[in-house]
Parts: sequence; C-alpha cells; structure tokens
Amino acid sequence: GCPRHPLPHHTGAEMGKFGAIQCLACVGLMISGYAVYVEEMKFDDPSYEALCDVELWGMSMSCSKVLASSYGHILSHWGIVPHKSALDWANASLGGIFYLIMLGSAPLPRALTLFISSLSCAFSLYLAYVLKYVLEDFCIVCVSSYIVNGLIFVFAYKRFTAKKMTKVN
Repeated sequence: GCPRHPLPHHTGAEMGKFGAIQCLACVGLMISGYAVYVEEMKFDDPSYEALCDVELWGMSMSCSKVLASSYGHILSHWGIVPHKSALDWANASLGGIFYLIMLGSAPLPRALTLFISSLSCAFSLYLAYVLKYVLEDFCIVCVSSYIVNGLIFVFAYKRFTAKKMTKVN
C-alpha cells in the first residue's frame, strides 16, 4: 500500500478547496454563459427574443437589448480596443474570466482575491448605474451577475478578515 505520511497543515488556501466563493463562481459562469448565448443569438437574428426579455407589471425588461448595446462591450465603448476587434470581448465573456479566476481562487493570496472581487463589485456598480440611468432598462441577467459579484466580494472580505484575525492569535 501507500506509505502513511501526515499531510502538512494548511491554513485554508489549499488546492481544491470548494467554498462559497467557488459555488458563487459556478452560478456566475452559468449567468455569463447564458448572457453570451443571448448576445450571439441576437447578433445572428435581430428578431430573437430571449427568455429574459419579459414584460412584467406593464414594464418592459429586455436583457437582449442591454447585452447588445455598446455598453455590453465596455472595452470598445471606452475606446480601449477597436470596435469589433478580436479584443472587443463582451462583458459577459469578461465576467466568465472573472468567475473562472474565482473558481480557482482557493490557492490565491486572500488579499488578491479581495482585490479582484472588489474591482468586479465596482464595475458592477458602474454597470448598474448605466442600466438604470443611461439605458433606462432592467436586465435580470445583468442584475443577477451584480448580486453574485457582490456576494463573492462579501465572502472574499470574510475570508480576508479571517486570515487577519488568525495572524493576531
């Protein structure tokens, strides 16, 4: 059989640890995947109506309209990359990268996880402002990702402060 060697003691940053951040990252990946799907379908067929395009209580909510807007490709909207270039990625694709990083964040330094999640939270706040006051629309897919990003930040903050408290003890 295999020799019995005790595993070295780890402080919660071991590979393969699956916690709240990783669960939320999986949810975020599903949301991002659906958003990319909706955007691609809308691009291929402008008459496409997504499941998230709904009318509720007399209010029209169109995720496909929001995702297909120039704000849906923030890098070209801000002029960082040329419009329709290979680097003009949809926000949902950028979100997918963020969620993949968070999925594998257990071995990352806690301060780095907190920093990355706070950037995503700030970006979500900006996009929520754009959604409400510029586009004057409601996108359930977008808002769902903002909530997931906020929760990832909360858990990253809890993880970061837990580390600080164990250092004191």
